[in-house]
Amino acid sequence: MLKRLFMRWVLSELEARVKDLERHFVTKRDETGNITETLADVPLAERKDRQLSTRGLSWAQRRAMLEATDGGRRLG
Repeated sequence: MLKRLFMRWVLSELEARVKDLERHFVTKRDETGNITETLADVPLAERKDRQLSTRGLSWAQRRAMLEATDGGRRLG
């Protein structure tokens, strides 16, 4: 019983830490550059849809896309 309680506390603590880290990754900004959405705001099911594909691109095109999106982290 005590072990389960401890594990729930540890897991909730870890979940809070992950959410805090996700808030540092900006996914959308408005016209003036203010943050409107972070990774913590995007549901897990929707994250796969937002990944950019580099399939079929030349290296020059791939490099330009990665530079423009900061490695796929900025989507907008």
